[in-house]
Parts: sequence; C-alpha cells; structure tokens
Amino acid sequence: MKLEEINCEITGPLTICCIALFMGMMCFISFKINIIIGVVYSTSYFLIVFLSQSKTSWILMIIVSIIGYVFVLFYFTQGLPGKGPIVAKIVSKNPKSYYGVCSYKGKLINLSGIGEEVMVGSNVCIHGTFTEKPQYEYGTVGEIKCSKIESEKVNNSYNIYNLKDKIYNEFKISIGEESAGVMMSLAYGDTRFIEDTYKEQLSQLGIVHIISVSGLHMNILFSALALIPSIALQCTMGYLYVILTGSRPSTMRAFIMIATSKIGRKIYKNYRSINALSLSAIIILCIKPWCAFNLGFILSYSSVLGIIVFYRILQRKLYFLPKRINESVSLSLASMSMTFIILSIMNKSINIGFLVSNMILVPLYSFLTLLGLIFMVVFNTSYLNGIISCVIRAVFALTDGVKNFLHHIFSLEIYFSYWEIVIIICMVYVYLKCKDDKIKLVRATGICLCFLGFMRIM
Repeated sequence: MKLEEINCEITGPLTICCIALFMGMMCFISFKINIIIGVVYSTSYFLIVFLSQSKTSWILMIIVSIIGYVFVLFYFTQGLPGKGPIVAKIVSKNPKSYYGVCSYKGKLINLSGIGEEVMVGSNVCIHGTFTEKPQYEYGTVGEIKCSKIESEKVNNSYNIYNLKDKIYNEFKISIGEESAGVMMSLAYGDTRFIEDTYKEQLSQLGIVHIISVSGLHMNILFSALALIPSIALQCTMGYLYVILTGSRPSTMRAFIMIATSKIGRKIYKNYRSINALSLSAIIILCIKPWCAFNLGFILSYSSVLGIIVFYRILQRKLYFLPKRINESVSLSLASMSMTFIILSIMNKSINIGFLVSNMILVPLYSFLTLLGLIFMVVFNTSYLNGIISCVIRAVFALTDGVKNFLHHIFSLEIYFSYWEIVIIICMVYVYLKCKDDKIKLVRATGICLCFLGFMRIM
C-alpha cells in the first residue's frame, strides 16, 4: 500500500465522519476537565478543520462533531434515576465485595451494598439513593447506595452467565482452578476468575490483550466458521459469540469489521479496511458514547489502524526475513506502532520483550482459545470432554513453561519520564522528515540523544 493510497482512504466520507464524531465527544470531556482547556481545544480543532478541509467536508465535520457532543451530553445528563425505585439489569458484580454495576435505560450505574443473592444478568428492582458521580472512562453516570433489592425476572443475560459458570466449574474440575480462570478469559472474555498475578505477567510481556476478547478471537472463530457456506449463518453465530462475551467494544469492533468484510466482498467485490474500521467506530460511539474516553477502546482502534496503515509497508521493508517470520514481525510492529506512544505516556515504561512474546506465545494462546470454544460445545459429553481436557492440559503445560521462561528473561521494563518520551517521539518524527538527508538526520539525532542523555543524568 502506497502512502497516497493511505491518504485517499483516510480522507473518505466514513473516515471523516468517524474522526469528527470522536473529536466532538473529546470536546465534551475537555470542557469537563477545565473550561479554559475546553475553549482552547475546541477553537483549535474547529480552526484546523476550517483551514485544512474543503467547504463540504468542513460543514460535514462541524455538524457531526456537534452531534457527537450532544450524544455524550445526553448520555451523562439526561434520563438519570429519580427518587423512586428503578428496575435495572445487573451487569457485573465483584464477588469479593458488595459493589456492582447495573444498566438502566442504556446507562451504567455503580451499585454499593448489594448482597450475594443478587445474580449477574438478572433484572432487579433497586431501592436506594442515587448520587450523580460520572466516571467518564467507564461510562457510569452515578452511584446508588442500595437499601433493598428485589428480584424481578430471569432473562437471557442471566442464562448466558449461568452457562459460563457451568463451563467454568467443568474447567475447574478438568484442568484446575488457575487454568480454568485463564481459559474463561481467553475463550469467553470473562475475567472474573483469572488471578491478578497472571494478568501482571502477561502485561509485563506485552500480551495482556489476549485475555480480552477482540479481533484475534473473532478471527479464530470466523476461521472455524468458514467451513459453513452461508455468510448469514456465519455472521449470526459470530453475533451470538459477541453477546456471549459481554458485547465489549473491542469484540463489537471486530465483529462489525469482519461482517462488513464478508458482506462487502460478496456484494461489491471491493473492501477497504479503513471504511469498515470507521463504520464500526461510528456504530459503537452512537450506542455507547462513553467509549470515546475508554482507554481500551482507544487502544483497540489504534492497534487496528496501525495494522491497516503500516503492515504492508513493514512487510516490504523486512523482505529479507522468511515469510512466516516477516508476517509475524510486521503484524506485531504494525499493531504496536500507534499504541506504543499511548501506552508509553500512560505507563511511562517500555517492555522490551513484547515482540518475541507476540511471536511465540500468541499462537499458543490462540490454539487454547480454539480449544475453549470447542469445549463449550462438548462439555456435556463426558467422553469428548475428557479428550479436549487432556489436550488443553498438555498445551497449557507447554504454554506456561514458555511464558515463565520469557517472563524470566523479558520481565525488565525500561522506565521513562514524560520529557524522555517526548524526545523519543521527536526522534521518530525527525527520522521521517530527514531520512533522505543524511547530514540533517545525523545532526538532529545527535541533538535528541544529547537531550535524552541529559534527562537520564538528571
């Protein structure tokens, strides 16, 4: 893919609308942080749009940005609970405390004082005092201190959580408690049972994304569903998997992109990844406006955007590597190209083992994910259950051995200050601007390295 082609795709109508919708929502949060920041941010954004876009694009972006702002405003300020009891669905519950989250008219509300008898997925009548305490990143509009909770009825969401609990109990008997928690995260996106130490190890290796159902898991599922000739049936089963895993933004994004790809190639014979990515973002942001402030949502889309923009370029640059290694390295580097800066600023650290971990461990965990999906179908059949469980135990033994070995080698993280990260970003920018002029490149790189060394000494 040439840079001109990338530019052509990014300036398409769907992409423009997606960017405008997101930026309008960011205008809202900038005003919530500080009114001066909000004014400066909004003015700068509208000025850049006015100077850089044609009249038609400028008008379209302004209208869509205003719509995005209004969507977020309505989500966090309109239709909030009153003084009386409310009927809501329990979305999540912390098994170690009396806290949880419910969904009321499409809005998320924190709950405190809920008992053990309250089941996730059930509809309940909640009596209590509502306090408006918005948490923008998580989409919660406030908190209810519960005085009384009455069960209303059991719905499909409850049945789904009940099914996952049954699968977890079967896993626990077959492969052990720790492995069962990991399998539930890998195959079904249920992180209730996975241990924090295990997640920390995956995070240090730069592969924590594998326990959050996303594009990787949807690709595995649709690869298996490719045996079914009907695209409609494939998409239906994919959508059921989205519901099973909790309809998370990353899962919805992956499903919309894959479904759009399959339908688009069937009808129009032409498919652009950036359009599918933009369409999925628009749909999710319209349904869940708070996702614009969610770090997981931003990282998920940044990762896919990096793959779309840089994957083919990196493949050509790394032509000297064997094909399989070239594809794996190019994919890992492309997916990290955009998320790297965000994570570096957020965590102020860089893990040096993410590339090796992605190349070696991700295929093993992908195979475990596929086995987990098969287990869901056969767990009621004792004979097949036993066979799959034996295979899972064997693969887990291999995976954990490799994981512990890599963690021992690559657990070191290099920490940077804010200004050191800025200097590194400047070095990347300098390389892109001066790569054809060797003298300028050497001078600019030398200056950046001097500043970086000075910051290290200080």
